[in-house]
Amino acid sequence: MSYSKPKRKVDDEHRQFQDRWTLQYFFVEFNGNATCLICKEKVAVLKEYNLKRHYSTKHGDQYEKYQEDERKKRATQLQRELTSQQTLFYKAKKDADAAVEASYVVSEMIAKAGKPFTEGQFMKDCMLKVADILCPEKKNMFNNLSLSANTVAERITELSSDIYDQLRGKAGAFIAYSVALDESTDKTDNAQLAIFVRGINPKWVMDLAFLVDITQELNILNLKLQGPGQLITAAYESVKAFSTKLRLWKTQLSAKNLSHFTTCRSLAEEGIAFNGDEYASAVENLLQEFDKRFADFKAHRDTFQLFADPFSADVESVPNLLQMELIDLQCNSELKTKFREAQGNADKTAQFLRELPPRFPELSKVFSRLMCLFGSTYLCEKLFSAMNFNKCKFRSRLSDAHLEAVLRVSTVNSIRANVAQLCEQKRCQVSGKK
Repeated sequence: MSYSKPKRKVDDEHRQFQDRWTLQYFFVEFNGNATCLICKEKVAVLKEYNLKRHYSTKHGDQYEKYQEDERKKRATQLQRELTSQQTLFYKAKKDADAAVEASYVVSEMIAKAGKPFTEGQFMKDCMLKVADILCPEKKNMFNNLSLSANTVAERITELSSDIYDQLRGKAGAFIAYSVALDESTDKTDNAQLAIFVRGINPKWVMDLAFLVDITQELNILNLKLQGPGQLITAAYESVKAFSTKLRLWKTQLSAKNLSHFTTCRSLAEEGIAFNGDEYASAVENLLQEFDKRFADFKAHRDTFQLFADPFSADVESVPNLLQMELIDLQCNSELKTKFREAQGNADKTAQFLRELPPRFPELSKVFSRLMCLFGSTYLCEKLFSAMNFNKCKFRSRLSDAHLEAVLRVSTVNSIRANVAQLCEQKRCQVSGKK
């Protein structure tokens, strides 16, 4: 029974270019191939025997005379020449690619503007005139731009074919679609059929599911930030908690853990692909936007923490003006007991901080200022809603003075109009007329 050894594959041998081959055989590695510095030929297989044979048969007689430092100098010179040549070729290729890309961009603009194909040459002539004035050294780049009528027609046809191919690819993944079509005739009385397709693919459905889940969480946060009389420290705690949740979700989404994204999880269980890294990136963008919008909160973090629990605050983190009073407060067991009893009830906690004994004047000032701050623009939004309800298309002639009066009466809750006094004033006015 004969046995034949399996053929070896070059990739399986993990051959690597050796630096010593540059001095020995005048070769360097470029794009995975060994390139001869002398004749610029490439040797595909990185094997010393192949490089040695090439050097010995083609260049050995001429280059064996270079030894040691002279050989190093010659190899360095040849490397510089190769690099310069490659740079020149790269620039030429880059310029040619840019000219082709520009021709596609201009052709697309011509198609979208409904201009004739011959407009391409006119636009090129205009660009050449502009180049003469603004950048004459780059005029040759504009000159290489092909925008003849035939080229523009060809580019537009290729753009159309690419769009059609993309549409076919997307349509194959539609889970639901609809078609709109109609027929008409052009100026030469040729019948033309227009077909539009609208569809939903699994990727779109998963995007929508992610949007549903994240919007639900944002709505929950929005409700926490609303409401009259809310302290700014409560808003800070809600935002801080949501930022922490975002960091957790980012990590979990990268690992395709959908514990907190129920809509996405239900689709994934049905077999719809879920790209965790893509949605983790979206959460990261949201987190950055939150950090940007609530940067002021971070700047006052220590003050907020002092307000939330002055008995657990770090004395060294507060301003020097407050340190002595804070130490006295934290060492007062009676006040500490009262605070712990009030903790958990926002109204009682606020009352405790408002009614601190007179020996804590600076702390009282800080707490009073914080309690005066609005936690959100909820009241303003509520007022504008009332404004739009009152001054609508059915009451558009309502004067500014009357609108102001209606809004003040309907939106202010902490102050009640003194109806008894108003009635007394009316009685005085009536009796004065007699």
